[in-house]
Amino acid sequence: MPSSVIGHIAYRESRSELTITFVSGKTYAYGLVPKRIYEDFRSSSAKGNFFNAHIRDRYPARRMKSDPTHELAARGYAIARRVIDSFLIIRLIEVLEGSEHRRSERDGETYGMRDLLALEEIRQLAQSSAIMSLVHSVIGPEGRAVRGIFFDKTPAANWPVQWHQDLSIAVTEKMDIEGWTGWSIKHGIPHVQPPAAILEHMVSVRLHLDDCGPDNGPLKLRPGTHIRGRLSRERINESATEAPEEICCLKAGDALVMRPLLLHASSPSRKPDHRRVIHLEFAPADLLPPGLNWAFG
Repeated sequence: MPSSVIGHIAYRESRSELTITFVSGKTYAYGLVPKRIYEDFRSSSAKGNFFNAHIRDRYPARRMKSDPTHELAARGYAIARRVIDSFLIIRLIEVLEGSEHRRSERDGETYGMRDLLALEEIRQLAQSSAIMSLVHSVIGPEGRAVRGIFFDKTPAANWPVQWHQDLSIAVTEKMDIEGWTGWSIKHGIPHVQPPAAILEHMVSVRLHLDDCGPDNGPLKLRPGTHIRGRLSRERINESATEAPEEICCLKAGDALVMRPLLLHASSPSRKPDHRRVIHLEFAPADLLPPGLNWAFG
């Protein structure tokens, strides 16, 4: 289960600095923290108790002003707490479970759905002030939702996802454009991998419908890798020694805002349970070249 006190932790080895974001939303940086303390803290199943016993009042601390835009630019991701409330979460789950929208299933359980923006309720969510306030500060007031996907980890669909970048976008038709590669059709919708310059102007919002703790296959991230462009598999593997991973544990209603080119992965859940996520992608209205249009938005 996620900690009821600690929301997110990160460590900068070059500065021996531990950063802790509490469930309350407040963030503090603790200096002169040995790496072994961070590693023990990260693996602890009772993070609140560990913090009180081994970190609190033991290291110099300073309150950090929350600046999601700065975090996104520097690290490639930022966490927004309590973006939606429990009532909307229940409604969204009802919509996803009750919809006749095409889905991917295994053993009678849904683990994925594409083209969520075809659903009116998801379009309303993407256009809501709670979501757009996260998007507009990053890509400007003309940002719009251009793709929506649903993910879940279930006992029947509980596999690892290797380190990767989100490289594909959904468009209305295939066009022969230099530098646009990897054309494919997914559920009848053309998809393509555009140049990195296009992806660098996009942002994704991953909205969690369930608590996601360290045992529930949380997303793993390599901060700062979003500025390296499109990476080959060899360069992705090399990044393991260049950019330490961080684990992103969130509560239901929280959102992870991230750049598509940020390296991310996930492990199988050790305690298979729902880890439902609505993944929304946003882009400036005029981002695509003339003649090419988004499949949605």
